[in-house]
Amino acid sequence: MRKVTLYIECSSTYIGKKLRLSGYVLEYITHGLPVTGQDFREGSGTYNQEYLLTIAEALGHMKEPCELLICGSNRFVLNMIRDRLQIWAEHDFTSNGRPVMNQEEWKAVWEKIKQHKVSVQIGKHSYSSWLLTEMEGKKNEKPKRTPETEDKDTEDTAGSGHDRNNADGGDLQEAERLSG
Repeated sequence: MRKVTLYIECSSTYIGKKLRLSGYVLEYITHGLPVTGQDFREGSGTYNQEYLLTIAEALGHMKEPCELLICGSNRFVLNMIRDRLQIWAEHDFTSNGRPVMNQEEWKAVWEKIKQHKVSVQIGKHSYSSWLLTEMEGKKNEKPKRTPETEDKDTEDTAGSGHDRNNADGGDLQEAERLSG
């Protein structure tokens, strides 16, 4: 079974809703060398929502079961993946008789993660600084919103949670090869 590591960062750890960038790197080792794929997304949900959506997006590039290590700083999300996600799934994403917060995002992660053998590592990781630097650059490249561009920006990215103008997905070619 292939070993894959998913590294995640968000441009802001503010817990409330806020426009933020999230980035990830998928990595596996083949012939002693790392093979990586990365991407960035923009969203305006809470820290936990955006973290979960980023995990789900990254896992969407994995085509076969693997040993998956998820590395990141969101202690709550990573602990829940490790300790509660399967239990929530078995109880239709309820806890103590009530729906879990961010139920749809947790379901999306569960659908993509359940086939893998998962472990987590909480804290800074080898790609933390690089991801944060890249996100800062992307934030600075983004054109300033004006009343004239606000409607166009909303129309172009409505419902996607993804900044199509800044994330071309071209870096994912290697990640697409994770299955073989």
